[in-house]
Amino acid sequence: MDSMVSVALTYDEKSGQWGAWLPDIAAYGSGSTPQEAMVDLRRALALYREEVGQEKMMGEIAPPTQSLSVPLESLV
Repeated sequence: MDSMVSVALTYDEKSGQWGAWLPDIAAYGSGSTPQEAMVDLRRALALYREEVGQEKMMGEIAPPTQSLSVPLESLV
C-alpha cells in the first residue's frame, strides 16, 4: 500500500498559474492547470531526491494533514 502525503495546491490569479508543493520539501511545481502543476512537482521532487538522497527526502516529508475551509471571521 502506498503512503499518503498532503500536497498543497493553490491558484495565483495574478500569474494565472497553479502551484503545487509538499510542506517541508524544497521543491515546487507550477503550471496552467492543477495537472500541469503536479507533473512539474514530480519533476522537481525527482531533482530534489537526486540532490539530497531518497532517505533524507523521505525523512523530511511531513505526515498527511487535513485542510478545512472556514470563514476567517469564525477564527478571529
